[in-house]
Amino acid sequence: MSLLAFVTVLIYLGALVLLWRERSLRYLLLLFAGHLTMLLTPLWQRVYQITPSDGAGFTLLGRFDITWALLLGGGALLALPPLIFYYGLRHRWWPRHYAAVWLGYLLFVIYFLLIEGLLERGNSGLFSDTLLVEDTILPAKVVQAVLLAGVSLGMLYTLVSTRHYALEVALAPLLLCGVVAALLFLGIFASPLWVSGLLGQSGILVTAGGLVSLGLVLWGVHLLAGGLHAGRRQQLLWR
Repeated sequence: MSLLAFVTVLIYLGALVLLWRERSLRYLLLLFAGHLTMLLTPLWQRVYQITPSDGAGFTLLGRFDITWALLLGGGALLALPPLIFYYGLRHRWWPRHYAAVWLGYLLFVIYFLLIEGLLERGNSGLFSDTLLVEDTILPAKVVQAVLLAGVSLGMLYTLVSTRHYALEVALAPLLLCGVVAALLFLGIFASPLWVSGLLGQSGILVTAGGLVSLGLVLWGVHLLAGGLHAGRRQQLLWR
């Protein structure tokens, strides 16, 4: 927990430095979007009847169990990959190319695997306290990382797409981008996996659901990467 708090403070200090240097609130807004996303993530516990693990920090509105670590640290860690990728695009460290976005997504997956490994407590980790996914042809932690990387990529897409908007116009999309991305990747694309787990404990059924969900996630990544690639030649002001 102390390591998580330290990392979260460092992320916020970095965002404040960028606010001062680049005169842009977008970095801080995306961090707030990460916290809002984590606040609503336990919704999937109720929608798909996922049993939360022990040790929840508090109960939201008497219904949703969530830990303080997930809300505070998890939100910052979720927003960190798109922030780094956005900063690199802004300073032309890498191109806004289809292949570069796919490579970024794969790095996001590795990042979330490393986060779970570093912050793992017993048989569960930071995000797996809420996202209790099933083993399919891939281990549960890999499935979880694939889904969370998709959410982060959705946040990146919004951040880049609204880069030339005035702040008052971009405010709502930036704050809600994580919620919308979570609805898409965790609520819709992952629904075959959740539903197959509810229908029975058959390994074949869960594996089939996992394959369908994986296909939907990869299709979603393809659409986001294609959208970012299509606008690469636009010479717009980065606000």
